[in-house]
Amino acid sequence: RDWVMKNRCLLLFFILVSCGCSTLSDAPRNLVGISTKEMEDARGQSVYQSYDCQSSQCFSAVVEVMEENKIKIFSRDEKRGLIVLMGVPGVVDTTEVGVFFSQIAQEKVVKVEVASRSAPAKRKVARLIFSKLSAAFRNK
Repeated sequence: RDWVMKNRCLLLFFILVSCGCSTLSDAPRNLVGISTKEMEDARGQSVYQSYDCQSSQCFSAVVEVMEENKIKIFSRDEKRGLIVLMGVPGVVDTTEVGVFFSQIAQEKVVKVEVASRSAPAKRKVARLIFSKLSAAFRNK
């Protein structure tokens, strides 16, 4: 009976290690549905703008505009500068959109990037975010 359990554990470990689209460190996060690898990969085609504000101010404004528009905040991590959104109206409700926040050097400037593998979702979210941030803070 012990060897059956060991074999099952080895099989599970093998499956986790051999996942084609994830690294070993990302596999556990994929299992519970909180991996950001797809958005990190899409970040190369992100749309972005920079604003004269503190990162926490931009972060709060983005959370506020998403709540106002009833877009689900799937995950948020202010320390890492990342918000993961789902439920964007007009696109498949499981489509993920990542919003990345980066403080630029020593300046009080924050780069806000919107990334997704779905171009329509990315454009829609970017329009909402950049409209809100442009009204509240000066573009850089």
